[in-house]
Amino acid sequence: MATVQTQVVPAVDAELSLRTPQQRLTNAVSCLVASTDARRRKTLSRGAGRAGWKCVDCASAEAFAEAMRQRFQLALMDIVGPQSQSFREIGKQLARETNTLIVVCGDESQPTDEIWARGLGAWLYLPGLGTIDDLAQLCHEARMVVDKTYAEAIRMFVQNDRSSV
Repeated sequence: MATVQTQVVPAVDAELSLRTPQQRLTNAVSCLVASTDARRRKTLSRGAGRAGWKCVDCASAEAFAEAMRQRFQLALMDIVGPQSQSFREIGKQLARETNTLIVVCGDESQPTDEIWARGLGAWLYLPGLGTIDDLAQLCHEARMVVDKTYAEAIRMFVQNDRSSV
């Protein structure tokens, strides 16, 4: 007797297929939010969410390390708290192994946090969190960077593909 496997295939959205690659990307951006402090994590997630990012929240270094199996375009990393050293180690791995834009949120009373973030190659360092609206604005700017980078990569791919024919 034969085994039948079924696969659900979503219908093609005509409006989506007419969009440019840059417009399609806007619907597919994901943000990793890592903070041991629930209030800070919620603030970071809300700011990113307002800018249209799909957020994956990590409350521990273990969850942060596990989440790195996925692909993220943006990471909001809070290095204030009891697991800050573990977060720093995972942040180094994230910076080394991915093209993720990294925003490091530190403690304004610790100038060494900014030095560490700059050494990591973070896209942006925040001495504290600011407001949700401020975070939404910076996350919007991060989306523009990601969209532009993606559009440029597609343009280069198409150019290379045409020249190889």
